[in-house]
Amino acid sequence: MPKVDAGGVELSYQLMAREGREGAPLAVYIHGLIMDNHTSALFTFAGALSERRDLLLYDLRGHGASARPAWGYTVGQHALDLLALTEALGLGGRPLYLVGCSFGGAVALEVAARAPGRVWGVALVDGHPNSAAFLAQLGGDLAASDEERAGLIARHFEHWLSRDLPRKRERLAARARGLLTETSLLADLAADAARLAAAPPPPVLAPVLALYGERSDAYPLARARLAGAPRVAWRVFAGRSHALLWEEREGVAGALAGWGGEG
Repeated sequence: MPKVDAGGVELSYQLMAREGREGAPLAVYIHGLIMDNHTSALFTFAGALSERRDLLLYDLRGHGASARPAWGYTVGQHALDLLALTEALGLGGRPLYLVGCSFGGAVALEVAARAPGRVWGVALVDGHPNSAAFLAQLGGDLAASDEERAGLIARHFEHWLSRDLPRKRERLAARARGLLTETSLLADLAADAARLAAAPPPPVLAPVLALYGERSDAYPLARARLAGAPRVAWRVFAGRSHALLWEEREGVAGALAGWGGEG
């Protein structure tokens, strides 16, 4: 996978593009935290969505093949990384259609708040909202004891780990442990939660496609966060959980390919 310096951190990426689309909105996938990376899109919806528009996949700092600096894991820094990545790839002038899965939803909403003129639409695939409640809950879970944390990782990422051989699962788990013990991730999540508790995030103005599992813990948080948003299209999948991307691959792929934000 190619890599590029994006504002001081080396990020790995994959651009699925076709000639003739240079002026059209660019879809960008933002994956979840800890055990996830860009390949969760490749195994699910990337093929269908790339038929409709150019699609940029990348690994968040500290994830996948991207560099793992010791600092810079706030939601805001992740948003800046994404914007720097588009600039580094010569894509800075293109409107963005953001697809945020799990923690990637918080990053997508942060980018929309920071660059409203560029973001034409946000799709949340069981995306966690950028809210104090979510970040405090996430930080508390990840700050548990080693034994409790191992159980949380196994439970929350069972849908991901079940696809891979034991050796690859151990590599993913080792990378997760490194993120939690060798970087500022936990401190940054706590700082984000405190910041948002003191000053709630701005309203979501971009069009939103909200895809959620009925049994997901992210669903009620998203309902609260998007209550005042003017343009939200909801689709709730009965009986599904936070692992919606894996439980409803065809449904999610069809919804993303069929929804175009503003263009």
